[in-house]
Amino acid sequence: QCLAAGIRIPEDLSLISVDNSELAKLNAVPLTSVIHPLETLGEKVAENLLQFIEDRGYEATFEFAPEIEERVSVLTLH
Repeated sequence: QCLAAGIRIPEDLSLISVDNSELAKLNAVPLTSVIHPLETLGEKVAENLLQFIEDRGYEATFEFAPEIEERVSVLTLH
């Protein structure tokens, strides 16, 4: 839609996606994206589930450090 409207990525509009899917890589302008650590997330879910089964009061909150896969959809300012 941006192309049809004459909007250039990243010159006129910077875009970033949130899961680093294959579509982000294969887009006409490859998108910079926040990485979604699927394998690590699955491991943490399994660990938390086992802990929760043993202790119903277990605090399962966990924050992943954000990681960015830089591609060409964000304009770099100098």
